Amino acid sequence: MKILAFILSVMIIIGCSSKQVQLDEEKKIIQIKCTFGEDTLDTFNNTFTRVYRDTGVYAIDFNFTIEEQQRIISEINEVSFFDLPDELPHQDFVPYFSGVWEDQYCYVLLNNESKRIFWIDYLSYSNSEDYKRLKSVMNIIYEIVRNRKEVRELPEEVWY
Repeated sequence: MKILAFILSVMIIIGCSSKQVQLDEEKKIIQIKCTFGEDTLDTFNNTFTRVYRDTGVYAIDFNFTIEEQQRIISEINEVSFFDLPDELPHQDFVPYFSGVWEDQYCYVLLNNESKRIFWIDYLSYSNSEDYKRLKSVMNIIYEIVRNRKEVRELPEEVWY
């Protein structure tokens, strides 16, 4: 009988602790995976990854606060983010500078609605209304990421 009571107690403790994990996951109102040059934000896996050409890859834990998520969602709603095309068209001429103009993407999951957008980040988009809408969301995300203490503490890239 004592063994049964012990097993039941352990199951209750495990059940309570797994509920806490579920509660933490419920704090994720929005999930985002996007690139900023060679950096990648992935809140699906709670990471921010920075790639250095010479020294390798640094990954840190990263997630948005509720307030940050609400700020992003507000901008997404304001610009009708989910109505943007899946790929932003680009001009035939792409200036060639090794590694400067790179394919970028942003994947957003919000309330079971998802959107993945691809684009090449260079100046010819500057007059596109779709690009301006996308950049307004990306600028907020980037500002939040850039200002996070853990990101600011990552080592600086060493250029020779």
